[in-house]
Amino acid sequence: MGFTRDEFIRLLTKQSTLKYKREGNLIYFYVANKSVELKLGKETVRTIASLSLPRLSVDFNFSTLTELEQKQLMKQFMLKFNRGGG
Repeated sequence: MGFTRDEFIRLLTKQSTLKYKREGNLIYFYVANKSVELKLGKETVRTIASLSLPRLSVDFNFSTLTELEQKQLMKQFMLKFNRGGG
């Protein structure tokens, strides 16, 4: 993701749509009485010519969700965390 860890955490705490619990680098989202684990990974910088962009690795574990529940969660997640340009 194109965030620093601090930016991601700040957006997470400001949003009110997704129910979650945070334990360090682990974030548990709650969907349909099930939990989904998101693990924050390494923070790096991606350089394109003279432009430097933050890059945060995130890994989801959707093993408890159906395909429909996963799609619904990701739709909400992307609305809160997707950055656009134009």
